[in-house]
Amino acid sequence: TEGSPEARRLMVAKTTDQDVLVDIACGDGDAELRAAAIAKIDRLGLLIAIATKAQQADSRRQALTRVRDGNVRARLAKSDPDSGVRLAALETLHNPRLLIDVARNAEATDVRVAAVARLEDAALLAEILVSDPAEEVRAEAFRRIEDPSLVAAVAEQDPSWAIRREAIRKLDDHELLARIARNDPDERVREAALRRVHDQATLRNRAATDKSWQVRRIAVERVKKQAVLVNSARNDEDWRV
Repeated sequence: TEGSPEARRLMVAKTTDQDVLVDIACGDGDAELRAAAIAKIDRLGLLIAIATKAQQADSRRQALTRVRDGNVRARLAKSDPDSGVRLAALETLHNPRLLIDVARNAEATDVRVAAVARLEDAALLAEILVSDPAEEVRAEAFRRIEDPSLVAAVAEQDPSWAIRREAIRKLDDHELLARIARNDPDERVREAALRRVHDQATLRNRAATDKSWQVRRIAVERVKKQAVLVNSARNDEDWRV
């Protein structure tokens, strides 16, 4: 790969030597020249080697477009250090078994999210929802789930307050909503649950005892008993009428 850029471009245009082309594809500093070299490589094994081992991400990605082997694509989707290469590998991965493998085992959160977005199996989505450590992945799985029992479990048990709050929007169990309004450790979740609670005892309890003034205020707004309204207005220093 020595010589001027013009000389190297001329060499790439004329040569059919696959080893020379691989050397340029993996080692030349000119991105356009690397791309031209890759375009002339026709041996699958060499293309796979470039896709998996080339130092430059653009070379790996271009070589990947010429490789149809699903196992290679899955491997790159799971572990390539470059986000663009990982997502490009996933976009063209159509084997369901390999897609599931990526959704479960890819190192990068963004790849697992993208893989989960393409899953259809409800049982698999449920598995990922309860097992993936990344909030973004669980959130994507939850968006695809409608099972009431699973929604209820997520509303009470997911580690992420944001996912628990999202689950509340799918809940129709008023007893569960009341329990969450009383017991969830995050005031944002209690507030969301309280907005859907109609039980007056729960509303009065939250108006009088919740440690968050925002939650108490919402409870007071929704309580129908005038006596509770008056008591809260008089005695809660954080309440503003």
